[in-house]
Amino acid sequence: MHHIARCSLRAAVVVAGWPLIYFGSDQNAGWQIWKTTPEGAPPIQVTRDGGRKAFEAPADIFLYHSKAPPAKGIGRIALDSDPELRPREEKVSDFGRQGSWAVGGRGIYDLNATGQLMFQEFSMMRSCQIPTPGLQLGLPNLMGAVPDDRWVLLTALVRSGDGLMLVRDFQ
Repeated sequence: MHHIARCSLRAAVVVAGWPLIYFGSDQNAGWQIWKTTPEGAPPIQVTRDGGRKAFEAPADIFLYHSKAPPAKGIGRIALDSDPELRPREEKVSDFGRQGSWAVGGRGIYDLNATGQLMFQEFSMMRSCQIPTPGLQLGLPNLMGAVPDDRWVLLTALVRSGDGLMLVRDFQ
């Protein structure tokens, strides 16, 4: 198994941002966001008040991160902050469960607890629902957004049941 910063991938959520890798780890008795380089430089702790999953905003100004349960919400830290000086963290959203949010160029996308896809603009910090006709969205979920906000990628429950299917001669 490959290790990042003496922390197994089992205990880390890794998000590659160029030229840094941000990851959530519980290596010091509580989930925090850390950063390292692709070359494997010693990790540096970025958050002090908890963090689990992180995304760099496309404009390279802020690092957005979800809180580690039981805390809720998404915070942000200026990317030019010195981690040793305990950078000021700003809470930007009350939503943001593990795996159910992503950062785009203009805001944060979130799949809320009722299965609605929501968008919160950075500029106004207002939320609106994005229609998803015919899709049953639910957790657990994987989500991503492209920097120009043209696409939001997420998993959706298309069909569920309790039957088995045998597929023969699959190529």
